[in-house]
Amino acid sequence: MRILLVGNYPLDTQASMFRFAGLLCRHLALRGHQVEIIQPRPILGDLLGQPTLRKWLGYIDKYVFFPRRLRSRARDFDLVHVCDHSNAMYLSAAGGRASITCHDLLAIGSAHGRYPQQKISSTGKVLQRWILKHLALARDVVCVSANTARELASFSNGTAQRVTVIPNQLDLGCSSATETDVQQLRSKLGIDDGQGYLFHIGSNIWYKNRLGVLKLIIAK
Repeated sequence: MRILLVGNYPLDTQASMFRFAGLLCRHLALRGHQVEIIQPRPILGDLLGQPTLRKWLGYIDKYVFFPRRLRSRARDFDLVHVCDHSNAMYLSAAGGRASITCHDLLAIGSAHGRYPQQKISSTGKVLQRWILKHLALARDVVCVSANTARELASFSNGTAQRVTVIPNQLDLGCSSATETDVQQLRSKLGIDDGQGYLFHIGSNIWYKNRLGVLKLIIAK
């Protein structure tokens, strides 16, 4: 099968989504499929360094130029899969055999006022409504967790069609750290032998809930 994966705009700082598309590409190829990744090209968005103007010019790259290119390219593939739900609007240009992965609905929830700690601008709310509209109309949606699937059903009022839960795959490039590496890191961080520590993967962005993790540990 020939599969076209739709990736993210190169100028967006979404390293996790770039890794996800790469993992899908590698694993599908290992299963014998012919796989390519297509993504919006930085045309106007790469002309200016000023962040605000660069952002708005990037929207033209993503939402005006790219759908035309995707529509033309998608004709040569058996299946088109959009790797990031924030690009749900590309489904309309991807043809009939298109699917999408929904990782979470935090931004959509914020736009609906579910998370008051995250402020969304008026234009951001319009964008999230646009994303949800196309996501709810998608023929096939892959959610990375049962909770995400339940939230999609809630936000779409049950209109989302075929929804399948497939947890994120393991990056087989990962491996256990050696004892030497562990000791060097403990020494670097000033953690004595036998002293416990908490390893929290993620930044201090609100939805990573670092404070909640600390409260759970303290409560124990």
